[in-house]
Amino acid sequence: MKTLLAKADNSTRVWLSQILRDAGRHVIECDNGTNEPNFAIAMVKNIKEPKKAKMVLNWYKLFFEHARDIILFIRREDGGIVEANNSAVNAYGYSRDELLAMSIYDLRAKETLPLVKAQMEQANHQGILFETIHQRKDGGTLHVEVGSQGVTIGNERILLSVIRDITARKKTVDNLRAANKEPADSRGAPKKVLPQGKGPGGIVIFSKKMESLFQQAKKYHTDRSIPVLIQGETGTGKEVIAKYIHYGGLSVVEPFIDVNCAALTSSLFESELFGYESGAFTGGLPRGQKGKLDLASGGTIFFDEITELPIALQAKLLRVIQEKEFYRVGGLRKIRIDIRIICATNGNIEKKVKEGLFRQDLYYRLNVGRLLLLPLRERKEEILPLATKFLEDFSHQRGKRFSKISDSAAKLLLFYSWPGNVRELRNTIEWVTFMYDDSVLKPAHLEILRQNENVRVAEDCAPVMDPDNFTLPAEGLYLEKFLNNIVGQALAMHNGNKTKAARYLGISRRSLQCRVDRMRRQLSGD
Repeated sequence: MKTLLAKADNSTRVWLSQILRDAGRHVIECDNGTNEPNFAIAMVKNIKEPKKAKMVLNWYKLFFEHARDIILFIRREDGGIVEANNSAVNAYGYSRDELLAMSIYDLRAKETLPLVKAQMEQANHQGILFETIHQRKDGGTLHVEVGSQGVTIGNERILLSVIRDITARKKTVDNLRAANKEPADSRGAPKKVLPQGKGPGGIVIFSKKMESLFQQAKKYHTDRSIPVLIQGETGTGKEVIAKYIHYGGLSVVEPFIDVNCAALTSSLFESELFGYESGAFTGGLPRGQKGKLDLASGGTIFFDEITELPIALQAKLLRVIQEKEFYRVGGLRKIRIDIRIICATNGNIEKKVKEGLFRQDLYYRLNVGRLLLLPLRERKEEILPLATKFLEDFSHQRGKRFSKISDSAAKLLLFYSWPGNVRELRNTIEWVTFMYDDSVLKPAHLEILRQNENVRVAEDCAPVMDPDNFTLPAEGLYLEKFLNNIVGQALAMHNGNKTKAARYLGISRRSLQCRVDRMRRQLSGD
C-alpha cells in the first residue's frame, strides 16, 4: 500500500484524511511547513513526487472551496465550527472568521435548537440525514438538508456536515400544494394540514380543540426528556398523536418503536423490552438479543395500553424513565440510553392506581406531560369534515364517484354516537366506498351503522311527520328519492333489520324487500 502524507493543521484535514482512509490509503498526519491555509497536503503513490502531490492538493482545494454544497466541520463536544467553505460564507452571510468563532447552535433556527444535541449524537454514532432550518446573518432563514457523519482523526472526534440549501425546492413544493388544495370541504369546515416528514403523513385538523391539542404535542416534541401520557378511548388517534410528538413538523430519522403491552405476556415482555445476554435462558439466541429500548435509542418508544403492563415490570420501567439506564436479562453491565418515552391508555388509569393495579409513583412520573383525546361524540363539528375527507380519499383510491354527503346521510352521521370514534368512522366510509358507487353518500349506503339506539333524530333537526297534516313544496317533489331516503333511514335506525324496519314503516317485509331491491338496481345503474 502506498503512503499518503496529510498536513496536520487545525481540523481541516479531517475530510481529506477520512476520504483517503476510506479509499484504503495509509495516512500519516504531519505539518509540511508550507503556508497553505487550512488544507491537507497529499503525496500519493510516491511522496518523492512533488508535482503529483501538488496536483492532488490543488484538486482537493478546488473540491472544498468550490463545492456548491455548504461544508462545515463541527466539534462534537460543543458544536463549535472549526472549518467552513466558501459556500457557507455565501449562504450565511458571515465572513469565514466569523463562522469559525461560532457554533452550529448559532446557525440553527430557535425552534429547532432542542433537537441539535440528539442529532449530533446520532451523527457521531451512525450518521444522520435530516431537514431543518438555518438562519442567516441578515435574519433570513434557509431550509436545508443536512448529512452529517462523525469521523475520527487521532484521538479527536469531529462531525463532517454537508449541507444543501433546499429553500427554493421547498417553496416550489409548497406552492404546488397550495395550488392543488381545495378551498374548503363540502360541509364548509376549513382544513388545516400539519406537514410531516417521515411521520404519520399529513394530519388534517377540523376543530379548535384538536388544534390546541396538536400545539401542546408540538411543545412536547421539542423536549425529549419529558415522558408523555396520552389518554383517550379506542379509535381516537392516540398513536397518531404519539407519532406527531416524535416527528413534529420536521424530517426525523430517529426510530419510533411501538410496544403493545396487552399483547405480550409477563415472561416475554422483559426480554422484548430489555433484551437478553447470551445464555440468559434456554432457547435464546447464542449471542443474545437487543431489546426494544436498544432499538429506540436516540428516538422514541411508545407503550400502547400501558395499564396492561404487569405491575412487577412497572418498577423497572420507572427506573428506565428516571435513570435512563437498564440491565439486559441475564446481564451485569448497565446500559445507558437516550430515548423519549410516550405511553397511551384507553382505560381509567386513576382507577387502576386506586385499585393497586398501577403503581402510583409511575403514574405521577408519566403524568408530567399529559394529553387527553376527547371522543368523537364530543367533537361533533369534526364528524362531517372527517367523513368527507375519508369519502374523497377512499373514492380516489378505488376509482369511485363519491364526492359529497347528502343532508339526510349527514344527519345520520351526526346523531350516531361513534363508540369506535374516528377509527369506526373511517372504517364505515371505507366499507361504503367498497360496496357502492355513487356521486352522493345517502342513508341507504349506511346500513352498516349498528346500535340503533345511537341513531336518533333530534326534534330540532327533523320534525315529526304528520301524515294528515303536511304541505307539499311548490317547486315539486321527487317522490322516488323521498321514498328511498325514508327506507334508508328506517333500515339504519333498526340496524339493517328488515322485519323491524318494515314494522316501523307500517308495511310488509316483502314490500320493504322489493323497495330495497329497487334501490340497489338504481345504485348499480341497471
